[in-house]
Amino acid sequence: MTNTGGVAADQLRAFVERIERLEEEKKAIGDDIKDVYAEAKGNGYDVSVMRQVVRMRKQDSNERMEMEALLDLYLHALGMASAELNSPAEDRQEDMFQPKEEQATPQCPPSDKVLKIAARAAITSERKASTSFVQRRLNIGYNRAASIIEDLEQEGFISPPNHVGKRQILQSENHPT
Repeated sequence: MTNTGGVAADQLRAFVERIERLEEEKKAIGDDIKDVYAEAKGNGYDVSVMRQVVRMRKQDSNERMEMEALLDLYLHALGMASAELNSPAEDRQEDMFQPKEEQATPQCPPSDKVLKIAARAAITSERKASTSFVQRRLNIGYNRAASIIEDLEQEGFISPPNHVGKRQILQSENHPT
């Protein structure tokens, strides 16, 4: 082994060569993945949806549930809930011709069920069960967050607060009541 200036040159060269080989393999694998997506597209599949499915399959079920609940929450907040998107086409066309300031902007608050699902997922993933945590995480008011925490306590998902105000998670997200 050659020692140049305190560096074992042979060992350093070996590391660099291994990294270079792995980089080549990574590029080849990336090319293979592109080929599979291109083949799927040629067979009529939507590649962007397939990429989303691959990302979702990498998440555990709690992360996925939390993401879906938060997505639903945000869509409701933006007036893009699925019930609103499924309105008849002529209704949407009439809205299209109204000036923006005259169009009704539906303030459809997310349902308590959606918020409760999002709260369960957040509490399970972060292992925190407090009103302020739910309020911050779901971007809702304190009273609504407190109501959700009370409901989760009554359902037996979380414990009542102990002498210092901490709550325990009594059920996992996979086994809700």
